[in-house]
Amino acid sequence: MQSPKDEPSKFPYKFLYGEPGMFIEIYIPTSYETHAHHCLEKGYEIDAVNAYLKKNGPEIADLLEESDLYKDYASNAIRLIDTILYGFSIYRGDGSFFDGDVIQRDEVAIVRLMFKPPLEELCKSWCAQNNLDWQTCHEELQREARFAARRYFRFYTHDLAKYKTDRNIFAELARVWTETDHPLHKAIVEIANTTETDAFENELLNGIKDWLGQVGLFVHGYVVHSICSQSKWREDHHLGKMEDEIWVGSFRSLAVNRIKKR
Repeated sequence: MQSPKDEPSKFPYKFLYGEPGMFIEIYIPTSYETHAHHCLEKGYEIDAVNAYLKKNGPEIADLLEESDLYKDYASNAIRLIDTILYGFSIYRGDGSFFDGDVIQRDEVAIVRLMFKPPLEELCKSWCAQNNLDWQTCHEELQREARFAARRYFRFYTHDLAKYKTDRNIFAELARVWTETDHPLHKAIVEIANTTETDAFENELLNGIKDWLGQVGLFVHGYVVHSICSQSKWREDHHLGKMEDEIWVGSFRSLAVNRIKKR
């Protein structure tokens, strides 16, 4: 009989499938790389970011006044609750940008920010509120949380109200549709049975919505404002022209596959 000591040891890493997350990219002149790198390394310090948001409050409010983030800012929700940035990378790329019939070819620095929603913490919170044992149900809950988050990021982004409406519209259609022999009736009923938002998913999505607001505040209130301020400082000190535009792009259907040490 083989003793435990004789059993072959497991490979020290395992594959963790499909953790949902989000990339946001900021496109800046290459001369801004050093500033962006310093800004983002400081961005891991939650107290430093909150101090920056407070110090530059009026300017950030001006920057955000035509966005949904301004509502949060105006209601004094101007601080990050926790460290929001998962990581970042900065690299260069040659690109062509189109303005009408004009093609502008340029080398740009691409600042890629990675964010992952705190799904485990949201699941734990839900378990605690419902007197459930986290240890016995965390794998199933986290699987459901990953699925819900990926679907929400991919199809509905920030619009939680529309997400809930679209998910409930099939149930309402199935309820009022009297033509049960219609070819589409069965399909609608099947969709309705799989698209009801239960209590767990409802709370989870509200948590993700709050998290997305925090991401937006970090990206635009902290990083983008810092880059714009640097642009203005350079012109004020005759070190170059202010940039006409700063571009921000996002990829919301990111899946992070981790190979983790056991």
